[in-house]
Amino acid sequence: MKLLELSFAGIGPFASAQTLNFTNYQNDGLFLLTGPTGSGKTTILDAIVYALYGALADPQADKERMRCAFCTDTDPSWVQLDFEVSAGTFRIRRTPPFWRAKTRGSGKVKTSETVVLSKVAGTEQKVLSSKIAETAALIYELVGLNIEQFRQTIILPQGKFDKFLRSDTDTRKKVLQSIFRTFAYDRFAALVADKAREVANENTLLRHSEDAARASLQTLLSREQCELDGEELAESFIADLNEKLRHVRQVHDLARRQAETAEKDLEIAKNLHTQQQTYREAMQKKAALDEQQETITAARRRVERASAAEKVSGFISAARHTDQQLSQNQQRLHKLTEKLQGALEKTDLTARENVVEDATHAASALQDLVVLEKTLSARAVALENDKLQTIKLRENTAKIQSQLTATTQYISALKDKVSAAINAGKKLAELLEQKQLLTAEKQKLEKWQNAKEALQKISDRLHEVGKNKVLAAERAARLHARFALAAASELATHLEDGVPCLVCGSTSHPAPAEKSPDTIATDELMDATKVAAAAEEKYSNLKLQHSEAKKLTDECAAQADRSTDFEALLYGLGIEIETAQKYANNLDTSQLELEEKTNESTALRDQLGALTTKLELLTKKIDTETAQLESDKASVAAAIFAPAKSVAQTQDNLLQVQQLATRQEQLHDDNVLLQRRRYVAHAELTQNLRGFKDVAEATAALLPTAEITAMNAQITAWENEQFAVAKQLDDPQLRVAATAPTPDLPPLIKAAEDARTALALATEELGSAKQRDAASRTVLTDYLQARHNLAEFQDSTADLRWVANLVAGGDSNQQRAPLATWVLIDRLEQTLQVANPILDKMSQGRYQLVRVGSDGSRRLNQALSLAVMDYITGVTRATTSLSGGETFYCSLALALALAEVVTAEAGGITIETMLIDEGFGSLDPEKLEVVMAQLQGHNAQRVIGIISHVSELKQQVNARVEVRPTDVGSRLHKEV
Repeated sequence: MKLLELSFAGIGPFASAQTLNFTNYQNDGLFLLTGPTGSGKTTILDAIVYALYGALADPQADKERMRCAFCTDTDPSWVQLDFEVSAGTFRIRRTPPFWRAKTRGSGKVKTSETVVLSKVAGTEQKVLSSKIAETAALIYELVGLNIEQFRQTIILPQGKFDKFLRSDTDTRKKVLQSIFRTFAYDRFAALVADKAREVANENTLLRHSEDAARASLQTLLSREQCELDGEELAESFIADLNEKLRHVRQVHDLARRQAETAEKDLEIAKNLHTQQQTYREAMQKKAALDEQQETITAARRRVERASAAEKVSGFISAARHTDQQLSQNQQRLHKLTEKLQGALEKTDLTARENVVEDATHAASALQDLVVLEKTLSARAVALENDKLQTIKLRENTAKIQSQLTATTQYISALKDKVSAAINAGKKLAELLEQKQLLTAEKQKLEKWQNAKEALQKISDRLHEVGKNKVLAAERAARLHARFALAAASELATHLEDGVPCLVCGSTSHPAPAEKSPDTIATDELMDATKVAAAAEEKYSNLKLQHSEAKKLTDECAAQADRSTDFEALLYGLGIEIETAQKYANNLDTSQLELEEKTNESTALRDQLGALTTKLELLTKKIDTETAQLESDKASVAAAIFAPAKSVAQTQDNLLQVQQLATRQEQLHDDNVLLQRRRYVAHAELTQNLRGFKDVAEATAALLPTAEITAMNAQITAWENEQFAVAKQLDDPQLRVAATAPTPDLPPLIKAAEDARTALALATEELGSAKQRDAASRTVLTDYLQARHNLAEFQDSTADLRWVANLVAGGDSNQQRAPLATWVLIDRLEQTLQVANPILDKMSQGRYQLVRVGSDGSRRLNQALSLAVMDYITGVTRATTSLSGGETFYCSLALALALAEVVTAEAGGITIETMLIDEGFGSLDPEKLEVVMAQLQGHNAQRVIGIISHVSELKQQVNARVEVRPTDVGSRLHKEV
């Protein structure tokens, strides 16, 4: 993976937009990200990890710190990272959740986290996902590392740098699997293991089948009382069974032939007996049919007579129907005439020829009064409602007048309240100004106190650094003295009397230097000189800081008022402000309420005027409606004719007369028509009697349909039986059988039963013999087949079982390590081969990393455990026994090696960018120089970023980015 460019805004201490282009350091290969403590150096790592994974470099850190404290409620927060992997170049942009100001109205709203992942090709971008869960899956697929593995290989956060070195073998295995992409070996091993389990299960089933088949064969041989072994003896046993089966079949064939002969003789006798019985039954049935001859003839005559009467019955029914209709019409006419007379008595009409016309005319004349009469009741009710409404209007008028009086009094009180709130507001401004002045004075006092604390810390540190400077200078002086003594001693060994000294030129040497017991290397002397110079520079820088801090403290002390009790003053002032604020806050509410009450008073006056006008109009309307109602009631009463009680009832009586008179005329016309129909119907009946002397005789001859149907069925059945019997008696076989002797059936039946019993026994014996033969063959065949199947399966799966044992780390595997673990062991060994030369130089030949078979725990899988070999003590130590500085450069060597190995490994992920956060402060100057020399030598293929505030690094790293804090947030400043 290669980081290209990081951009962000509103993140950590960075308020404005910042950009860090990693490609600018491709040529240098190494760059330093420096700045004061708390300036935001670690935020760079947080921004990278958050962009990719939505979390921070330190898993214990709170994501809330991603939002910049210098941002306003409307400022955005975002992170954008461009990176390159084997699949291409990609850009991911993510915004953290934070509280922002609402776009409409007041208040704040919390934004949700958003993310957009795009593939970049030139100037074009193709969005791959904007969903958080989906993007997480895509990032893992592209980068090949989860967030924890990313923190151990590419981003090495402060405090987490040594996690890969110190982690247990299971955690280290997951990291190695991801960065070397060895999941294929795990899948292969799982596939082989699954196949091996299938083979083992199948082998178990085949062995069980062979055991079951062998047991079945032994049971069969025991039952037959045979002791046979081997295929040939078993076959001879089967041959013996076949001989027994042949004999049983011969017995069965003889019994079958005897049974067939007995059955045939019995069948012939039964047929003759049946034919003789059938002939006797036919003769008996013929005699019975002859006795029914007269009854059938009488039934035929009865049916024919009923059919003739049925043809006459229609004319009889028609004549009777016309008689009935005429009688009913005459009765209705009589009743209607009586009803019409009663209806005429309820009107002022008299019975004359034009009754229908007179009643119609009188009813029409009353129509308008009927309509008017219907409105009288509703109008009376409406008039009463209007009267009730006037009462309510008067009550509402009095109520509104009372409300108006109360509102006027409340408005006067609100005006006093508004005036008091205005005065409180004026006083609040004065109080707030006083609070602002007091707060500023308090801040000056706090600034002086903070400056004093900072000065004390610098003073303590200056004392410690001064001691270190003195020690370094003394060590350098001692080494210089020893070096000079050793040099003089070496020179003295070459002095000869008369030969000039190479230093002073004298030919005499009265006091030559004595031989020095030790020798000081030039490199050691130079290192000590550098350390002393660095300590001197550090002391000078710190002393300058101390002077500046002292100056700041004095300035703050001069400005701060240390005698005033600001807390008490601010507390009392706060109470006054709170009281004034409470009254001032009521101003808007009181003014709004005053306006509302004024509007309410105006509305009440308008409402009172409207009610008064409405009451006057309603009173006039009631007077007019009352007079008109009395006039209409008099008109309606004059039109009512007793005994009716209303005009509508009088009109209904006239309409009833009209309807009854009309119906009477219709019944007179119907009576004439029915008399004509009656005459015609009786004439047709007389003409169509046909063989009957009168209607009574024709009616007596009629029969129900069901009875006629039953008689016809009886006649047909007798005729069919007579025909069938005659045909049966004409059969030649029956006539021959009738003359033959009667057969004796019981002896023949017994002979057939005996033969069937013998055949059944022979058949049962044959079936048993066949079953024994088939069972014997099946048992033997199953055993031979099961034994063959097991042997063939074991031969065909031998190679697979050997491979599965090897892959699983079984007996055939000399290292007893599973395939996937063996591959990771190989990759770890490669990593150690690269790491140890680096570590050898960093530790100056003291340490080497080695793989051990156990880390001292009880875990089952410890094949990837690491330890450190100490060549000074000759002891292999646990990685947890290393000091802070030793742990740092051992972890650094391992990280550099991992980057080289996975980049060179085909199919693995590439690590072209590494970021290291702190840890260099744990190294002394000499060790720091050694470690940095190794970093300089391993940055040809990748960019390594160091995040540190160690000042010595500025002298050793050319490309630098400084994080500078300001009053409005930190900024990135590039230095070359």
